[in-house]
Amino acid sequence: MNRRRFLLGSGGAAMLAGLSAAMPTQAAAQTSDARARIVIAGAGAAGLAMASRLRLGMPNAAVTIIDAKKEHHFQPGFTLVGAGLWSPGRVTERNADYMPRGVDWIEEAVAEFDPDANAVVTASGRKIDYDFLIVATGLKLDYTAIEGMDASLIGKEGIASIYAGPAEAA
Repeated sequence: MNRRRFLLGSGGAAMLAGLSAAMPTQAAAQTSDARARIVIAGAGAAGLAMASRLRLGMPNAAVTIIDAKKEHHFQPGFTLVGAGLWSPGRVTERNADYMPRGVDWIEEAVAEFDPDANAVVTASGRKIDYDFLIVATGLKLDYTAIEGMDASLIGKEGIASIYAGPAEAA
């Protein structure tokens, strides 16, 4: 059983039950008939979660995720990889497996944001218009900001990082 099936089958149900008890019933049931074009830059956990919530709450909206990333990393598991308890493959799955139904996924990188034109331009030059933009691109690690550090040092002489990726965490 993989992590997704487990969460969907057991923990996910308990978690949703707890969340629904904490939320007002009316707020949880509200939806919008708006026909907005919503673009989400980034297909990490935040981008995917937003896309899912938007599809549920705005069924008539056109939701598009733009991200070239083919793999989804379960980042909380990186600590377990670093501890030697999990293999790097256990925290990596296909991004397509997490894409919410009804969401258009453009498998390219965002090259440019053009807020004056309400548009995003992809690496291939494709222009995507939007009514609303969500930027969920995550963070960029900058090991060079640490004096004497360089990403190439990870894995050598006792230097480790659980943030660089599953392979580097191992």
